[in-house]
Amino acid sequence: MEISVIIPTYNRFSQLKRCLASLATQDYPADRFEIIVIDDGSRDRAGQTKDVCRKAKHVKYITARHKGRSAARNLGIKNAAGDIIAFIDDDCVVARDWISQIASLYKTYPDIQIIQGRINSVPTLNPIRKIQEIGFRMLRENCVTNKNAFFFGSNNASIRKANIFSHDLFFDEDLETRDDIDLYYRIKKAGLDIIYSDEVAVIHLCQCSLSAFFKRYLGYGRGEYHLRKKWKMEYYPIIPKPLVLSKLVKWHGLFWGLTMWFVIWARNRIVRLGFQYESFKYGR
Repeated sequence: MEISVIIPTYNRFSQLKRCLASLATQDYPADRFEIIVIDDGSRDRAGQTKDVCRKAKHVKYITARHKGRSAARNLGIKNAAGDIIAFIDDDCVVARDWISQIASLYKTYPDIQIIQGRINSVPTLNPIRKIQEIGFRMLRENCVTNKNAFFFGSNNASIRKANIFSHDLFFDEDLETRDDIDLYYRIKKAGLDIIYSDEVAVIHLCQCSLSAFFKRYLGYGRGEYHLRKKWKMEYYPIIPKPLVLSKLVKWHGLFWGLTMWFVIWARNRIVRLGFQYESFKYGR
């Protein structure tokens, strides 16, 4: 077994079904990769998550008590047979050559230890999803400039399993969010580089409702409090290029530029609210 694809999921069987359908069409030999779905204690009706996995191809289904996505990914790693661990989220879909592109890079460049792939969003007029599009664009621009990725996006990344065990690069199960940023810091502390690849790409189909928007960024703010406390820092030492209004207008025109500026302002306020809530709850 060469590659183990790990997918944590919780109460999102419909998204998981789309993800697994895209993985079922891979052009890579079926006997050289496996798909591991870790059901993080889903409470969906009539075992729909389990049923989706049972009907899918090449899927190893593991169920566990609900402990969060970090614990689910760690459980997947411990049950993986592949030498390469590839992470993807249940709300992502991939092209037919996703696995073959990963395998090709590791074979062509034996010194590569970690690969961060491209994350795309679906073109849309929804301002909430447009935030994703802007964020991914900023990340890509920074990675192209610096060649190495300055982030570890666990919805499209891969790593040699030997590195996980030798450098203790498991996900921190005490962090409900920002666990991927925490892992990035530990990867850099271990002296490893993350190579960015445009060819290894996923499409992220995030939820775009106002309630999901608020919950997502409130959670990011709460996770940021614990991340900063863990690393004893006031701010992230590695940040993307500044996002200014002129850049938003250039990318999306005057109307959408101003709209996105307001939505991003609202997002930042929600993140700060989550951060302040955790600060009040746990104290400084």
